[in-house]
Amino acid sequence: MLKLPYKLYRNKFYIPSLPPANSLSGQTILITGGNTGLGFALALHCLNLNASLVIITTRTTAKGLAAKAQLETQTTGTGKVQVMLLDMSTLGAVKEFADQVTREVKVIDVVYLNAGVQNFPGYAPTVSKDGWEETLQVNAWSTVLLGLLLLPWLKVAGRGKARLSFTGSGSKFFFFCLLLLLLHSSRTLSTYVLDVV
Repeated sequence: MLKLPYKLYRNKFYIPSLPPANSLSGQTILITGGNTGLGFALALHCLNLNASLVIITTRTTAKGLAAKAQLETQTTGTGKVQVMLLDMSTLGAVKEFADQVTREVKVIDVVYLNAGVQNFPGYAPTVSKDGWEETLQVNAWSTVLLGLLLLPWLKVAGRGKARLSFTGSGSKFFFFCLLLLLLHSSRTLSTYVLDVV
């Protein structure tokens, strides 16, 4: 009966040991939003675990190249960093990115869908080109759409072993849950997303 509270307490206050240094040796990793925050830390960690190629996505080339240079100087691993452009603020750009990745990347082991935005209190909400509030668009709609578009490719390029992981902060989790609730309760919204695919 006390197993669940114990697990919650343990997961919150005790950090598990890190994987062995060569545990990602020879693997290719794709990380959306890999230029800052959790994505950057994840990219650095994957490189330190000897991933052979870490692909990070950013909205601009300048930010991507700056993050690449920083990753290459901070890593202890020998892997390479590749930068790809991805703007999650429109569903069309997400589809174009998915098409580009499936054409150019022939082997993949792990995809981390991490890109997100955080708008703070007092921030005037902005509306995306698709008509959605930007935070909902980037953190939920575009993330789910990208995951759906990459799944068939993951099966082939990942040789049946690739993993897809959603990462992010608590606010991203909130919007992801909100999206699932909306998709479940509204036929119109799910039809809208499927029309884009």
